[in-house]
Amino acid sequence: MRSGFFRQSLRIGALVLGCVIALFNQAATADELTDALIRYAVHDYERAIEMLTPSADRGNAVAQMQLGLIHARGEGVPRDDVAAIDWLTRAAEQGQSEAQFELGVMNRDGSGTPIDGKRAIYWFERAAEAGAPHAFNAIDE
Repeated sequence: MRSGFFRQSLRIGALVLGCVIALFNQAATADELTDALIRYAVHDYERAIEMLTPSADRGNAVAQMQLGLIHARGEGVPRDDVAAIDWLTRAAEQGQSEAQFELGVMNRDGSGTPIDGKRAIYWFERAAEAGAPHAFNAIDE
């Protein structure tokens, strides 16, 4: 009886510890992301890229979207549509509406990709469904 109780206590303890570690990592990640976005806002693009990349590599959709925009606009780096599409697609597939909208624009305008009206509409519709109603207006531009 004691051994079963002991095992159960260990499992619960491990679960609690895992939750605490996960919460700590999310808080650290949020602080890192905030600092990176501040660097971007003050046009310190090189530092922003350095700070955003680890979060983006861990799957943070906001960091991925921001890196996509940086590469699409050539802010602090040479313009790189391939990298822009890669980062924006990662974010868009997670439901990030601004990334979905930007992919729609890139497909509509042929920026870094051949013009693809069907693909543009696909991304604009996903962006609108994710909370970017201006995405439907972009189809007519």
